[in-house]
Amino acid sequence: MDPWARLFMVATGQRGVVARQQALALGIAASTFDDRVRRERWQSAHLGVLLIPGTDPMSFPVRVAAALAAAADGAMATGWSGLHLHRVIDRPPPVVTLVVPWNASRRRLRAVRTIRSRTLLEEDHATVDGLAVASPERCFVDTSRTDGRERLRILLIDARQRRVTEPSSTAARALLHPNIH
Repeated sequence: MDPWARLFMVATGQRGVVARQQALALGIAASTFDDRVRRERWQSAHLGVLLIPGTDPMSFPVRVAAALAAAADGAMATGWSGLHLHRVIDRPPPVVTLVVPWNASRRRLRAVRTIRSRTLLEEDHATVDGLAVASPERCFVDTSRTDGRERLRILLIDARQRRVTEPSSTAARALLHPNIH
């Protein structure tokens, strides 16, 4: 199969997002890739992360996919971003929030809040619509850093009614996190 066809298949599976490194790994020459990107005016989402033509850069799942492609290995959407992807909240937040392992390389991304964590567990990992997302319980733990208890209590009730998670599961996960009050 032609490397460009493979690249577009990869991008399609990633919501129209492709990393320059993925193109190079498929055998496309850097200069050839850069020429096509320039000629077709592909949008840059983050350094080394591009949107293929026709991709909606304002779509929340596209913004999450781009942030994940630009972030460190092991990154997952979390907090309000994760709660939106898990369908606990209806409106997407204005900023994508990711959680990354503590030892991940430090990289600042535009319109992305990154939480570095020493307490990522295997059970924190989930996939929603093909995107790496923290479990609902972990999303609540990460949201508790910035939001009031009353709002979180209401969201936990909503999450239970939507059959996303049980408050007791979230409480159990919070006990494993050292920074929750």
